[in-house]
Amino acid sequence: LMTGIVFGLCLSTASTVVLLRALEERQLLDSQRGQIAIGWLIVEDLVMVLTLVLLPAVAGMVEKGDVGIASLAVDMGITIGKVVAFIAIMMLVGRRLVPWIMARSAATGSRELFTLSVLALALGIAFGAVELFDVSFALGAFFAGMVLNESELSHRAAHDTLPLRDAFAVLFFVSVGMLFDPLVLIQQPLAVLATLAIIVFGKSIAAFFLVRMFGHSPRTALTIAASLAQ
Repeated sequence: LMTGIVFGLCLSTASTVVLLRALEERQLLDSQRGQIAIGWLIVEDLVMVLTLVLLPAVAGMVEKGDVGIASLAVDMGITIGKVVAFIAIMMLVGRRLVPWIMARSAATGSRELFTLSVLALALGIAFGAVELFDVSFALGAFFAGMVLNESELSHRAAHDTLPLRDAFAVLFFVSVGMLFDPLVLIQQPLAVLATLAIIVFGKSIAAFFLVRMFGHSPRTALTIAASLAQ
């Protein structure tokens, strides 16, 4: 059961990194179609982050054979409580402390120090989320970006860290390639074809009709559909 749930969740999401790169290459990042596609994937990422937070608790109970409603509610309540505590601290403290640190580092006039401070803040918040609140690294990184955006220097931070983002994007694609086993194409060809059909056709067709239902043009709907076919 858990294997099916995890597999379904994997198929339901698309890579925001891949989409951003594709939209940048085609100069569609600031277009209405691009903004809708990015917004769609950001919502997917938010839901997936919450799912990743709750999934370990549910998986642990399934492994123990204890799937009662009471124990499930308690474990999920504890997990959600930790997430809420982390978010509250980030919103109350991080929104004030992080911009102040960025302003102080920028005041030194050293571009290298400013870039290092941005990187240290982002990684520090993400790592602290994991160690102190048992929150996923992805959720910590997401809120690190949110609080960094509160600073007036956010655009400079994004510009100065652009080479790092490109480098991490390369590592992302390398890691994906390392996870792929070509033997699966020979051992389970039908399963691979079925999965590919769901991703390329199933998600795309559903997205196309959903976008059309909201009154957008066929061209916009096709862009969104193609964005999710990954």
